[in-house]
Amino acid sequence: MPGPRPRLPHLEERRTGFYWRRRIPTRLRSSFGKSFLVVSLRTHILPDAKESARRLDSLTDLAFDLTRRTGRTMAPELMDRFLTALVRFELEAFEQARAVAPRRSPEDAAFALDREAALQDTLRQAILLRDREVARAPLRHVARRLGLPLPEDDTDWQALAMTAVRVLLDLSEERMRREQGIYDTPCRFFRSATAGMDKLPGARGPVAPATPEIRPHATTAPVAPLSPVQDAGDAPVTTAPGPACDGRPVGPPAAPAAPEPCPTAAPSLLPTATAAPVIPATMTPAPAPAIPPAPVAPAAAAPARRRLRLSEAFDLYAEARAAGKKASAAEETADPVLAESYVRNSLPNVRATKKLLVDATGDPWLDELGKRSFTEAFGLLQRLPKSHGKGELARLGVAELAAETDRREAVETERLEADMRRRGCSAGNIEAALWAARRPRLTAATTYRHMQDTQRVLRYMVVLGHLAENHMTGVIWTKKQLKERAILEEDNNRVPWTPLLPQFFRTPIFQEELEDPGDPLFWAPLISLHGGLREEEALQLRTVDVVEEHGIAYLDIKVGPNQSLKSAAARRRVPIHGNLIALGFLDLARLRRRQGEVRLFPHQTRGRTRKTLSENFTKRFTRYRTDNGVYDRRRDYHAFRTTFNVEMIRNRVDSEVRKVLMGHEITDVNFTHYGGDGYTLEHLRDVVDAIEIDISMIRKPFAGTQSADVRHLHVVAG
Repeated sequence: MPGPRPRLPHLEERRTGFYWRRRIPTRLRSSFGKSFLVVSLRTHILPDAKESARRLDSLTDLAFDLTRRTGRTMAPELMDRFLTALVRFELEAFEQARAVAPRRSPEDAAFALDREAALQDTLRQAILLRDREVARAPLRHVARRLGLPLPEDDTDWQALAMTAVRVLLDLSEERMRREQGIYDTPCRFFRSATAGMDKLPGARGPVAPATPEIRPHATTAPVAPLSPVQDAGDAPVTTAPGPACDGRPVGPPAAPAAPEPCPTAAPSLLPTATAAPVIPATMTPAPAPAIPPAPVAPAAAAPARRRLRLSEAFDLYAEARAAGKKASAAEETADPVLAESYVRNSLPNVRATKKLLVDATGDPWLDELGKRSFTEAFGLLQRLPKSHGKGELARLGVAELAAETDRREAVETERLEADMRRRGCSAGNIEAALWAARRPRLTAATTYRHMQDTQRVLRYMVVLGHLAENHMTGVIWTKKQLKERAILEEDNNRVPWTPLLPQFFRTPIFQEELEDPGDPLFWAPLISLHGGLREEEALQLRTVDVVEEHGIAYLDIKVGPNQSLKSAAARRRVPIHGNLIALGFLDLARLRRRQGEVRLFPHQTRGRTRKTLSENFTKRFTRYRTDNGVYDRRRDYHAFRTTFNVEMIRNRVDSEVRKVLMGHEITDVNFTHYGGDGYTLEHLRDVVDAIEIDISMIRKPFAGTQSADVRHLHVVAG
């Protein structure tokens, strides 16, 4: 256990060693993006920790003093982000307003141009007089859209505002050009439509060039070459291969191929390749060479890529995966089974990542992104509260939410610490209270999952040619970095239900008469506790999955209609524990058969997001634990499965047997290739029944369950 807190400013002792922690002055926090600086000193030795802490104190004193004297409170990359967003917001608003505006008269159009010209004169005057007020309102609007702080009382503000005036002038000139239909490049729809038009199915064949090509004739006698002096109206004549209009080389002189049409050419207006070429009388074709040169393979023209925003990249990836593709190649075969699994299990996570990343970055064009963009975005995500999608702050943007969470935590901890010191509380109690008052943030595992999804999206964009490199390389944590971050987090590993079971079994669902004797809130926890089933596996059980063989009742865990498993190893047979039989589980199976129900829990609904039975049941189970005083975040539903495994460990059950019953993959070559049918049902039943759990306080849902038998179960021939 950590000892008393050392009497040295900014030095803390925690379970993993000494830490240096210093509060950042309030007016400088926008520069650092956080309220505190925390550094692990990686030592348990107090003298070493003190020396490191003193050095860090000196360094931060210098840094804070330099920041105050120079007045720099805004990082250059933050300035770039403000100005880039200003351009994007203004142009998008202009294009959207123009798209829905009604027709106007020539006088109105001229007035709009005059207004832009007057605005440009005003902006040039502002630059001349160094008047920054014209940029204040637009920058405030951008700050609100991005959810970022905008200090307006320092030199950084002056530099930002002055540059913003220049940006506003550029914007006005660009609007004036667009008002007159003047654009630098064709629109993306035109570029997308004309890319690879020559490869469209059903397109006309290749057309002859505007200047007919000289075709060699075998019977033509050789003549002297033409004089280099020609009339101005004559077309140049050459026998050397030259590039076609799309940049690809034409064939050799002996067998010339008509060039492909230019993407912008209209095929119907040009003569076809089969038309007889017109050869001027003054031109004599060169003889065919005795040995024709090797044909030159035409180089494929790279199709123009549509410019994508980050949100569109996520959509393309999600569309491919939802279609059953692996998103690892440009051309793939879809797998409907893979598609169903992905939509159910992974698509919601990708959508959540998209929402956060698009909000954090401002949804820029892909070609505007770099490693720094994603480093900053994921630095921001780590500051988000764990419940960022819920509560009163859910409406805020990512940056605004992180800043508000930091602010509230700082205010609460400062107030709490001052109050406890005033009351004379010990340093240990103050430290414990401040730790408990912290607002839980996104865990390292959750942040890493968002990193993985983003990396997969960018990797797919590289495959499709929209990106030259994967910007997540070097940004995503290594396994070692993830492990280091997880170690510093509060221990939230699941623990067995064993000590809390007596209290849990005395809650209403296990003590009162049930309206439905097959209520999953009663049975599902008991099934997972006595058989190690996953939550979805227990809830999706069908009546045909309750099987008897050689007098042993067991659960046949497999894939069936509207059933899914986590892996191939999840297919298994789990003997039904004697406690479940005593409580009437076999009576429940017979009841559902008489009712004509397919599932044991037919009234359990699926969630709207993941379409799983466990989605809605988990919410109900969490509310039930909270309402009945048995809530422990380390003891959730999955902890019943943990309890089952721990009890087998305590009974010294072989690891391979545990994996068989838990549905875990066995990688041992001996068992995999030479294990035959594996363990017998009799052996597995003995292992399951050896787990002792006191259910004497539970009220049985069915009368006469003591005489339960297996006469109406599905029988498998031995």
